[in-house]
Amino acid sequence: KGFSVPYYDIPALRTYDFCLKSDEEIVITEKCEGSNIFFIYNEDRLLVSSRNFYKKKDPDDLFWDVAIRNNLEEKLKQYPHLSFRGEIYGQVKNFPYDTKVVDGCRETKVRFFDIYHVLEKRYLDYDDFVRICDEIGLERAPELYRGFWKADRSLYSLADGNSTFGNHIKEGIVVKTTKERWEPMMKDRMQIKLQGQDYKLYKAKKLSK
Repeated sequence: KGFSVPYYDIPALRTYDFCLKSDEEIVITEKCEGSNIFFIYNEDRLLVSSRNFYKKKDPDDLFWDVAIRNNLEEKLKQYPHLSFRGEIYGQVKNFPYDTKVVDGCRETKVRFFDIYHVLEKRYLDYDDFVRICDEIGLERAPELYRGFWKADRSLYSLADGNSTFGNHIKEGIVVKTTKERWEPMMKDRMQIKLQGQDYKLYKAKKLSK
């Protein structure tokens, strides 16, 4: 394939929130309960991958199904060498979000949250990500807050309550700087996540049954 896409994992906010600076702009988006996926148009074809494996083209495959229904091959052809990272959702019980039931089955959807340039080996700044997604009609993870980081932890509350695009609780939030930067303490880009207390309680009750 001639390129590599870095493994995607987001460290915990409670462990690394001290790395955020009060004078730098951040954006907080809603984290979605689903399956991590990325798409990239490379060498005249669309490649589809889960977090760990590329998928053989198959309309019955969970990942390819959403790519075909959203015409992603034609859309991403405009931006070759960019890896579009998103979350497929609707297939997790009790977390349907804004999906609909079609012919007796729930039809999954995808929302995007990152773009990685495989040739330049970097993630795009948030505003560039937004511009490209909006230009080709890709739904993004809902934006909950944009502004300066607040060290008093008042922004933690955004992880709780109902989803902004579903009639159920949020999974949590993702916090990143609007301008991409490397964080030495994390040995990674400056991006962290927080699971909501409501979600943690839900998972604990589920495990106890």
